[in-house]
Amino acid sequence: MISLAICDDESISLEKAEKVILSYNNSLDSQTKLHVDKFQSGKVLLANVEDGDSFDIYVLDIEMPEMDGLSLARAIRNFQEHAVLIILTSHSNMNFTEESFKLNVLRYVNKMNMEKTLPEALDAAIKQVQVQAPLYLLVTHYHDVTRVPYQDIVYVHRVKRLTEIVLKDRQTVQDGRTLAEVYQKLDDLRFVYVERGCFVNLDYVFRISGSEIILKNGDKLAVSRNLLPKVKQTIFHLWGGVK
Repeated sequence: MISLAICDDESISLEKAEKVILSYNNSLDSQTKLHVDKFQSGKVLLANVEDGDSFDIYVLDIEMPEMDGLSLARAIRNFQEHAVLIILTSHSNMNFTEESFKLNVLRYVNKMNMEKTLPEALDAAIKQVQVQAPLYLLVTHYHDVTRVPYQDIVYVHRVKRLTEIVLKDRQTVQDGRTLAEVYQKLDDLRFVYVERGCFVNLDYVFRISGSEIILKNGDKLAVSRNLLPKVKQTIFHLWGGVK
């Protein structure tokens, strides 16, 4: 799942862009689905980034009263060197070439033709996110250190006093940290708790049946009663459902 933040101070433009993005999202497979957060203030978005939030793609309005899109993009670059930047503008003549090179802006999108140009920009943005270096989790257990790609983790659970990481090739890696510490270290929207002692990578969910999820490798995981509504809602959102 790819995270995207959209920021526009005008509610009508923000809703229009969100509608285009959500419509585009329905055409994507589960591994490239966009998780969208929206902001009406550049300062609020920047405060979230400064507090540790990060997004793969930023869609920013160029004209905002408190902080314009280019100033916001410049500030985001201080925290995320490789974030993908898309700038929304109402100008038909988009003469921002020099600044674009400095900030490595991927696309400028004209708001008047957003239905056509924004999906094209998102296609390019997703490709750029996918070619960037994958994230890794460093796992230390006694004298062993293992480098595990996020994308290879199927689920993580407690086995007696240890945290066990189950990988897509069915190998397992033991981690001396608590389950909560591993979850916090991953800090990735694709990982969701299904019960107190287990969280799963939603990219590997094949089916949800009652209070049980079935993974692509055939494993079945029980979902606790308290977490079931949230898990279902998150999965339906990921799959482009209506719930």
